[in-house]
Amino acid sequence: MDRRRFLLTSLAGVLALPLTAGGQQVVKTARIGVLVTGPRPEEHSCVLALRRGFSELGYVEGRTHLLEIRWADGRPEEAFPRLAAELVSANVDLIVAVTAQGLVEAKQATAGVPVVMAASTHPLERGLIASYGRPGANITGLATFTGEMFAKRMQLLVEALPRVSRFAILRLPGEQNDFVVRDLTRAAVGLGLKTDVFEVREPGDFPTAFQSAVRRNAQAVMTAQGRFSFGMYGRRRSLP
Repeated sequence: MDRRRFLLTSLAGVLALPLTAGGQQVVKTARIGVLVTGPRPEEHSCVLALRRGFSELGYVEGRTHLLEIRWADGRPEEAFPRLAAELVSANVDLIVAVTAQGLVEAKQATAGVPVVMAASTHPLERGLIASYGRPGANITGLATFTGEMFAKRMQLLVEALPRVSRFAILRLPGEQNDFVVRDLTRAAVGLGLKTDVFEVREPGDFPTAFQSAVRRNAQAVMTAQGRFSFGMYGRRRSLP
């Protein structure tokens, strides 16, 4: 089962819940909260996929369900606490967190509303779930970044570039990236590789980070997740 179908199947359970009133079955219009950052909601790939998936399943927005979308406008640390509280006050039936920070704030805002993690970084290590098999509490969904995944990345790197002996790790803002750097470093040690970690706090730091990597004779680069990490691909310089 692919990621989108898993999430839609989980959300469809909320939409299918009937309410009984006066002995008659009444279909409730489900209110689904969505926490996103990055592109505007009308252009956000996750929001578009969610709407498309519901449509394919026969649900009609505005009749069978309402999407209460809250956008952090590129300021997740500042905006998500307020936005998560807004969704709880709006009495949503479920919250979909598209980012790891949104998941943190959604959990802190409520223990009674189900939360689906559409994207999460090390949810076990960050105390968001009890285990991958039994997440517990009110959270379920997909763990998109785990220690095993980053170890596999390193393995694929070595298979693709068997002569690599040193690589650079770009650490981006966000405490979850401490786990990413940890996992990549552990995997590198196990494979006999040397690593150097370079801090990137703003988009303008990428050129300096790549120059430092070149000076350290890095032959490859791994990057942690960050709200501007994809911007580096248009500006990267080839490593020797």
